[in-house]
Amino acid sequence: MRKRRLETALLASPHAMRAAAANMVAFRLDRMRRRGEAYRQGLSLIDDYHSAEPESFRRRQGERLQEFLDQTAGEVPYYRDRPTGRGTDAFESLASWPLLSKADARGAGQGLFHPRLLKKRHYVGHTSGSTGTPFSFRLSFESLRLRFGLRDAFYLLHGFDFEELNVRLGGRLFIPAERSRPPFWLRDRFANQLMFSIYHLGGRADADFIEALERHDASFITGYPSSIHLLARACERLGSSFRPRGVFSDSETVHDFQRDRVRNVWGCEIHDSYGLEVGWVAGQCRLGAYHVSPLTSVVEILAENGEPAPPGEVGEIVVTDMTNLLMPLVRYRTGDVGAWSSSPCDCGWNTPSLAFIQGRIDDVVLLPDGRKVGRLDHIFKLAKCIKEAQIIQETPSDFAILVVPEDGYGPDEERDILNEARKRLGSATRIKIREVPQIPRTARGKFRSVISKVRPSD
Repeated sequence: MRKRRLETALLASPHAMRAAAANMVAFRLDRMRRRGEAYRQGLSLIDDYHSAEPESFRRRQGERLQEFLDQTAGEVPYYRDRPTGRGTDAFESLASWPLLSKADARGAGQGLFHPRLLKKRHYVGHTSGSTGTPFSFRLSFESLRLRFGLRDAFYLLHGFDFEELNVRLGGRLFIPAERSRPPFWLRDRFANQLMFSIYHLGGRADADFIEALERHDASFITGYPSSIHLLARACERLGSSFRPRGVFSDSETVHDFQRDRVRNVWGCEIHDSYGLEVGWVAGQCRLGAYHVSPLTSVVEILAENGEPAPPGEVGEIVVTDMTNLLMPLVRYRTGDVGAWSSSPCDCGWNTPSLAFIQGRIDDVVLLPDGRKVGRLDHIFKLAKCIKEAQIIQETPSDFAILVVPEDGYGPDEERDILNEARKRLGSATRIKIREVPQIPRTARGKFRSVISKVRPSD
């Protein structure tokens, strides 16, 4: 409550005071995150993934996993009270542990914490996820630093130094939403970052954002794909000369039309990473595959029957984070779906990889004929005069498509959207297109391109 009152007071304060407060927080966080052996270990991991033989990772992963499971089963109350079997190796043992949903983790309360480690200073994080359900998690500082080391190594892998000036498009609210005059950004001088308010993108403030981009000439951009797309669209529409060398996305599913816009406007690629409360899970190599981090986590892709999905088959992504004994999340159900690559990647990163991450289970529509359809962003591939769009499945047969139109949008655009939608959803579905001024975001500012209200029981 005190923290919330402080945030409210800062939002109402003059810009200079907010900037000073933000930099004080940034200084403390930077010292907390980028120091110590755990951070250096994270920095070195991706080099290890390039140099070591692929066969060695399975053995080293198994050794770390067995030690982690033994400690968790013996010392964490939630798991002491549940049957956790032993197999012929660590991976067979893991398969006997129960799946853990976000609701399970919230319901476990203090029982999911390691009693001894809970008494030490640690980091408390908060997430709402794409569903808007709040969830608090606790990390040892060693786990936090290792995660940041991995993230910074990911930048280095693609030729970027994390100390270069960059633009961040994230969900933090640090500028009052009703503010109508620039600046709509804050300068984090410790992370060398220009933080743009995503709550002001896509409107009259776009010209101010572009002026700031061209004046500061940041090296790269990081943030939510939906916000990156809005900024690229503004640069295209207003004829900006700004050209970042690269773009790094996180927190949302990246769609093909967003990648295309970034390539066409800025002439560079989006390098996507995938992580959540279980840490840094996977990152894209230069060939586009999502490589996992086998020495920090175990990733499973599970079919509907709970069995491992074969390569190429879509299933739920389940993660065991081996770095955080303080709050061990074993076989954590992410709610996201993806598929293993069916062949080794030729990029030189010698770790298993996901062919793609499709998005949330809730974002896959279930049709009356039993089909499950994801990646519906292709519906809008031909529509050039829309700013954003969202698909809402109300019933198995009824869909609403919300469209934020731009100049030039008309009957031809609407007809193209309907035709592409029916190709994928079937001619028997009922589809209504509604023009709206904006698409609502989640509490953390995230954009959901597809929302399905249908469950298998429907």
